[in-house]
Amino acid sequence: MDQPLINPVIAGYNRRQLLKRMALVVAAAGLGPTIAACGADTTAGGSSAGKEGKVGGAVDFLGWEGYDLPAEMKAFNTSNKIKFNGTYISTSDDVQAKLKSGASVAYDLTNYYHGYFSLYHDLGIISEMDESKLPNLSYVDDFFKTSEAAKQFWVSDGKRYAVPFTWGTTTCDYLPDKIDPPEAWEDLLKDEFKGKVGWNPDPTGAITLTGVILGMTPPNYTRSEFAEILKFLRKMRAQTPGFAASFGDLTNQFVAGDVVVDFAGWAAITSFAKPKGTKIATTIPSEGSYSFCDSWAIANSSDNTETVLAWINAALDPKVQAKAAQALVGGVVEMDAAEQLNAETRDIYATAYDEGFAAQFETAGLYGLPDDDNEVNREMWLKEFAKIQSGD
Repeated sequence: MDQPLINPVIAGYNRRQLLKRMALVVAAAGLGPTIAACGADTTAGGSSAGKEGKVGGAVDFLGWEGYDLPAEMKAFNTSNKIKFNGTYISTSDDVQAKLKSGASVAYDLTNYYHGYFSLYHDLGIISEMDESKLPNLSYVDDFFKTSEAAKQFWVSDGKRYAVPFTWGTTTCDYLPDKIDPPEAWEDLLKDEFKGKVGWNPDPTGAITLTGVILGMTPPNYTRSEFAEILKFLRKMRAQTPGFAASFGDLTNQFVAGDVVVDFAGWAAITSFAKPKGTKIATTIPSEGSYSFCDSWAIANSSDNTETVLAWINAALDPKVQAKAAQALVGGVVEMDAAEQLNAETRDIYATAYDEGFAAQFETAGLYGLPDDDNEVNREMWLKEFAKIQSGD
């Protein structure tokens, strides 16, 4: 389950996390008949605080800022008296840390990067989903429901534990009025970029991407390969003015001119920077990149499952999918949603929508986490990356 789905080649696309909060309110009448159906008995007058069979009340969300779709789901939340309480993460590892620790908050909705599925499933921190409560799952492409990828990352023994909703490819972002697009990731190590490389550090992303850059096949590295990866990452760290605290912080570094390019970036910051009057462009250097797919899941601590299922179902409406993708500068998981994207957003992932999702991921693979018994396991990834972050 932890092996890569396919080996990546080179892609020219985008990435995830955060969200430029759109000034968009989706009217309830505009969400389509499937949303109206799921909310037929859950109007404002009939909602409750998560009692069996009812929808409404508090939803405690643990995940990336923006994945709670505050603008796109505002009308649905309001009509059903749903109040989202967000606890936002800075790295994917925050999710299992909080859910496994038995935090005082009974988290209801969470999200995860596809590669964490086996870990979360084995830890028992996400719950099986009742697909009968998700009629809009019918819109989701079969790649995310019945393919070998689905069996690796979202479904186990025929039981669904997550619903993919956005995906992309890790990018190299840069200021086009300051530099030309880097031709290679290794170009970022040149003297001209000393102190000018932005980096929001994420162990999984950095170690996976570096393996691709160095011509390796993530995630099961040998010790000698891992040593090369760590050496490369230390060189990259020396190129930064200091790690960014988040992608929002990274955006601010670009806006201030403190950085002109980033490592292991996300194309969504091109959107985040627009209201600040800064143009950021994005590219995939010659060594290639890897893909991610983020999903919603129900935390095992949830005490408002009915509301979470209704919310996820509503968020799978193609109109909502398209609006969210345009805000996230990401991919959609539904062809009906792809047809509603603006040209700029659709063109980013034209291969997926014209040739199919499998074709897309043949060019930038989806990878899992290293096997526990591999000579370089997940614990070693985290331990060694922590040293890099601390300056060791």
